[in-house]
Amino acid sequence: MSLEQKFLLEIIKASLQNKSITFPTSLDKKTFFNLVKKHSLQVLVYVVFMRSGLKQELSEDFKKEVYKLILGATSLDKDSQAVLNLFKENDLKIVPFKGYNVKKLYPSADMRYSIDFDCLIDEKQLKQVKRLLENNAYKYCKTTDMHLEYLSNSGNVIELHTKLFSRFLPQEFVLQVFSEYTLNNNQLPLETEYIISLAHLASHFVSGGLGVRNIIDLHLLNNKVDRAKLDSKLVEYKLKQFDDNFLSLADVIFNDKEPTEFDLSLFKYVFNSFYLGTESSKELYSVALNFDGDLKKAKRKSVFKKIYPSYKYMAGVYPTLKKHKILLPWFYFVRHLTVIFKRTSHINKLKNISEYNEQEVKSLREILVGLGLDHIKE
Repeated sequence: MSLEQKFLLEIIKASLQNKSITFPTSLDKKTFFNLVKKHSLQVLVYVVFMRSGLKQELSEDFKKEVYKLILGATSLDKDSQAVLNLFKENDLKIVPFKGYNVKKLYPSADMRYSIDFDCLIDEKQLKQVKRLLENNAYKYCKTTDMHLEYLSNSGNVIELHTKLFSRFLPQEFVLQVFSEYTLNNNQLPLETEYIISLAHLASHFVSGGLGVRNIIDLHLLNNKVDRAKLDSKLVEYKLKQFDDNFLSLADVIFNDKEPTEFDLSLFKYVFNSFYLGTESSKELYSVALNFDGDLKKAKRKSVFKKIYPSYKYMAGVYPTLKKHKILLPWFYFVRHLTVIFKRTSHINKLKNISEYNEQEVKSLREILVGLGLDHIKE
């Protein structure tokens, strides 16, 4: 672990324990602040630096970026509340999750800013939701296999989910979330929030990695949950091993646990990632998920799945397929034309797959096995 990485972990620990830090004289400032930005920790670092009397170590550009992020978070809070009020007034189901809830566990909510508002909606009410948002000047952006995306008048992203990380959580869990939210006075039980957050992180890990800020989220939630209620559910959803390993990293950061060899390997992947993974890593994770000892076979599978994603994925992007599955070949053709003429970066991703060597694929595969994620299919 580099000096810059160790210093960032020290700051994270100090941020939650209301402590000050000293600035290492041999620190490479450019490398350090790039790392901070990469993991979306600018505001948290700013707070600790100001508390520690280290204002002089912060550039004017960094300070301006922090102020901009705080203003953006304030604007997003306002728009998030407006969306919640709009749904309530029109008797439509909505459950906010992820950053909207987790930031409240930080010493200051600004430390855990978000760039979008994530909420769960009832798929049966999708037509009413679309009509309501568009009638209230929200601009439709796109549909993915996971969510609808709209923009508010002030430019904030509203992500409307009809499912929750279905690689891990069944649709029955989604229905349970709605009932729990209503019964708990429009608040998600922290155990449910924990499961959603963990499934979110696991989903990102298998599709490109995740950053160190996610470990802080898990640590703060873990301090509040009833583990007796939680652990059996994590076993059921095959997330317990993943949870144990990331809580082990949290113990290294916050409780001075001596890191194991696997902890250090996992930290390496976390630090090399951005906050929610990188586009450039997705193909490597794809090959590692398909790897069973034959690298060429794993690469062929990954290429095929990039060209022909699952019906489930395609139906999320092209909702017409939900009622007319017979049109799947046509929409594959549409997808191919779109990639060729509009998304040439996808072609470069296919080229990247051929460049991975066996050692890097094996190393990542070992991490996936250690996290209990080797059962996941692309």
